[in-house]
Amino acid sequence: MSENSGSSRSATGPGWWQVARHGMCPACNTPGMVWAGRAWEPPKLNDHCRACGEPLAVHEASGRALYPVVIPLVALLVFSALRVDDIWRLPLWVYPLVWGPASALIVGLAVRAVRAAVLAARVAPRGQG
Repeated sequence: MSENSGSSRSATGPGWWQVARHGMCPACNTPGMVWAGRAWEPPKLNDHCRACGEPLAVHEASGRALYPVVIPLVALLVFSALRVDDIWRLPLWVYPLVWGPASALIVGLAVRAVRAAVLAARVAPRGQG
């Protein structure tokens, strides 16, 4: 049997969490090579890894691929805002100040995690396959 089956991915290449958090390239394990732009911008993959040259942009999860994550998350945020309103009855001006940045941050982190998971699943570490 092949050594590459099952859970050997964590021993040979970074998982989706390392790709999302540290920007580790799934092919060469070099940190900081995956994400383009600044931290406050929407998460976007670099065209290629600057260390090993692995093409990354072809693995970009965008458009309809993100709907199953974003739509339930937005619904959860709306229900959370309604529940907070039921419990505390805050002034109206507080809601955009709290839920605007919170929504952008939560959805941005979720999109980053999904894109990292797709990238980690599609790109094989160097030395495999």
